[in-house]
Amino acid sequence: VLNEAVLIRGEQVLGDLYSDPPAAQRLLDYAQGLIHAILRYNHGVDPGCGHMLFNCAEIMVSPNTYEQALLGYDLETSQFCARLGHTLSVHHCGRFDDYAPLYRRLGALALIEIGSESNVRMALDLFPEAEIQYIVPTALMCRASRQDVGEHIDALLDETRGDWHRVRLNIPDLEYGMPDENLFEAVEHLARAAEEATCHML
Repeated sequence: VLNEAVLIRGEQVLGDLYSDPPAAQRLLDYAQGLIHAILRYNHGVDPGCGHMLFNCAEIMVSPNTYEQALLGYDLETSQFCARLGHTLSVHHCGRFDDYAPLYRRLGALALIEIGSESNVRMALDLFPEAEIQYIVPTALMCRASRQDVGEHIDALLDETRGDWHRVRLNIPDLEYGMPDENLFEAVEHLARAAEEATCHML
């Protein structure tokens, strides 16, 4: 809901949360109405569809502010999705750790996308029902060495061992000039992990 409010009013809504809470709430209420109208429309088109909370802007406020001013909207949306029979997912592209206990209050989640500074193991353990999608840092892929990329992917695979079937990697925002070998390195490490997982299943 904060994402929608920022699209409508710009960054001023972030200040309103602290300096003019009634004004912020009016805008958030309006944004929530838009979100639920879209959910109702989508349900009419595809009753089995899911919904993702795009909470990019939540990382611009503290977990305490999220809990006090914004979590209630996400809880309403979670309950609304449950009534429609829709799955609910969360996109949180910043550090996830301090917000995780609050998101746990939303009930069962299908997928959670988390930022690169997040503790992936903690997310997997706290949300055993969900797939965890980890955002690989753009700066790493575009400016680090091939060796650094390989070490990062290996560390991630070690951290998530035992739950690879619930782990996804998102490598977004690849810029012009990114070394091809960095992408090849990531793919090669993931291919080896997939081969290892297949061997263990046989």
